[in-house]
Amino acid sequence: MRIIELILIMFIKECLSTKLKILRFDGGKAQLDTTSVTSDDLFEFNSKVFGLKANEPVGNRPRALLIISVVGSDSINYKEVGNEYHFLEKFHTHNIKSRLIEASKNQSEHVNVDSSGIIGSNIAYIASKTPVNVEIFVSNPLVKQELLNVYKLSEAVKKFDFKKKEAVDFYRIHFHVSHFKSFKQDDEVHEVEKAMAEIIASVVEAYDKGVMVQIYSHAVSIDEINKNIRPFSARHLEKMRERYQIHHPRLPDDSVIFLINIFVVSLIGFAIVSFLWFLAASDDMGKNSIVYRLSMNAQTWNKYRKSNYQTGSILQFQCSSGSDEPIVLEKNPYTKEPRKCLLCRTGIELDYKNARLLQQFVSTFSGRVYDRHITGLCDEQQKKLLEAIAKSRRAGYMPIFVKDPKYTSDPKLFDPLRPIRPHSFA
Repeated sequence: MRIIELILIMFIKECLSTKLKILRFDGGKAQLDTTSVTSDDLFEFNSKVFGLKANEPVGNRPRALLIISVVGSDSINYKEVGNEYHFLEKFHTHNIKSRLIEASKNQSEHVNVDSSGIIGSNIAYIASKTPVNVEIFVSNPLVKQELLNVYKLSEAVKKFDFKKKEAVDFYRIHFHVSHFKSFKQDDEVHEVEKAMAEIIASVVEAYDKGVMVQIYSHAVSIDEINKNIRPFSARHLEKMRERYQIHHPRLPDDSVIFLINIFVVSLIGFAIVSFLWFLAASDDMGKNSIVYRLSMNAQTWNKYRKSNYQTGSILQFQCSSGSDEPIVLEKNPYTKEPRKCLLCRTGIELDYKNARLLQQFVSTFSGRVYDRHITGLCDEQQKKLLEAIAKSRRAGYMPIFVKDPKYTSDPKLFDPLRPIRPHSFA
């Protein structure tokens, strides 16, 4: 249920939470032929307006393009006449920016303003060094830094000398309103509206109204969702937002997450439908299903119970005729298993190439092979051990110890072959 609710919210946000408003301040045509716009449509429109195509005239094109991106709320809007469109994709500006710079042969001014700073050409450097004295009543430090950077750029634009040239300047302003704790903080939203109006007025005045403004806003209000999606009330969506803490805007990877969730839910739904069909199938494969077997067992038991109830029969258990005879044991259960030596018990085969195993049965001081009272091997394994060690020494895998001649005539302190008491494995 939670996954379905999350996917529903993401689907509504994907479809209804993106708008694009285009304004042309010099009275020129700034209208697309459709109400829904994609990234390709917007790129083609900008290429045509700014004369980036070879067959397009450049006489009446704007001198600057100002793009304002408001992410996190749709309640912020610039009160000017313009055409509003439903934007179907993530708003990208890299293509139009690179085309403008390439067409102007790096003579255009380009600025990117967000909470990280003011980045771009000469005007961006001047704006970053421009002091401003303005009070910003915003609690979030990121949004406050964004507004401060916008005011710096506004002051720099007023003082900058924009010469008449063929190049088109590019401005991009980013407001991340989703950093607010609530979308209903009117004071903080009003601060963003003031900064937006300030930068638009400064740029329009600096370029003598030769400016194209494109305002992109994301995350629609709950009222509009309720107006367009009747089966789901605004109150229910608001509760789901608070429950799952869904207050962030659409990020670049949200579309990927949305598609992954759709794929997972589709697989789960397909698995459930397949399972139910298999349970209720009546063909040969369905006869092995759980429902079929349970139903047949229930019918058989009911039939058997009714027949016994009618006849009054009692189940009779037949016992074997020889059940009272004594049990004959084939072997003594208390007999101990025959004792075996280490090699017989573990099943290890001696190999003359395994020098590390054979070296464990050889004295490191004298080089003699340990006798049976030390190795604990049976006669057969002791014989195989002597043969394997001798073969290993001949092959060069094990060293050969030469006894010092002065110790050759020493008497034996103990004769292992003639022990006092017999060995347990003898």
